[in-house]
Amino acid sequence: MAKLVKEFIIPKCEGRAFELMKGQTLTVIEVEGKQVGDMTALNLRDFRETFSSHITCGLNGGSFRKASRLYSRPPFFNVMLTVVDDKVGAHWIHGRCTRLWYKARDEVERQRNCHDNIVEAVKPYGVSEYDVPLDTFNLFMVGDVDENNRYTFRPPLTEKGDYMELRAEMDQLIAISACPDDSEINDFAPKPLKVEIRQA
Repeated sequence: MAKLVKEFIIPKCEGRAFELMKGQTLTVIEVEGKQVGDMTALNLRDFRETFSSHITCGLNGGSFRKASRLYSRPPFFNVMLTVVDDKVGAHWIHGRCTRLWYKARDEVERQRNCHDNIVEAVKPYGVSEYDVPLDTFNLFMVGDVDENNRYTFRPPLTEKGDYMELRAEMDQLIAISACPDDSEINDFAPKPLKVEIRQA
């Protein structure tokens, strides 16, 4: 069995960044059930190479919901992460919530949002907000496109203990936000997430 290198909890409504080395696996666990994790990635050796939701969607059959490989942006086009085990199979490959998004949707100023969580998490690594990719793999998030071609969301299909496991294909900096949205996106109650990193 793969050796556990590190495990920690991302508190509800907060974000964390961490290093993931090539060959290691990352497991994100629904420690309390039905919680979205907004994740992005940067090449640890070259922060110009970042996760691309557009390229990932296009190279996984055009699916916004499921992927077997997560790719970096042009001009790199490399596989960053390979899906090892996906107990759910329904995610949202797109962007993430921001202060502006909440203001437009709810007409209120929100203190916590996934973009700011991620920006804060990667700052100690010397990454400025100008260099943080907005492209996001929204773990466990269920998004649909309605008859008016607008996004709609449902609660995650997960239950407590469900998880997604990915293998790193390069050394990278991963940032995940335990989404603070208190709508149906997180089944009306933000929760923490558990992260496990294992060495093959």
